[in-house]
Amino acid sequence: MANLKNVQNLKRSETNSRFLILFNFGFLVTCAVLVIFYIIQINVVVSREYRVKVLRDDVSALNKEIDELRAEQLDFDNIPQIAQFAQRAGMVEATGAAYIFEDGDVARR
Repeated sequence: MANLKNVQNLKRSETNSRFLILFNFGFLVTCAVLVIFYIIQINVVVSREYRVKVLRDDVSALNKEIDELRAEQLDFDNIPQIAQFAQRAGMVEATGAAYIFEDGDVARR
């Protein structure tokens, strides 16, 4: 009878140890998957923040360029300034147009 109880206890302990081994293995696999998921999510967040920073820098540079162009536009609001710019750029006055426009967008010679 004592041997039978020892055999039953041995089988229970083997079953319990197998269960614990499988449970621990499952727990480790779950932890590994969660760590990998966490690393991927952190990478996604950091890359999005970097893209946002780059886009903000681009917007800032474009705003500066817009301000410069507006200041330049104010300089060209008077005719003498435009004439001086055209002369410095080597532009000539357009005379004797060769095309006459008929029917809207169609040009004839």
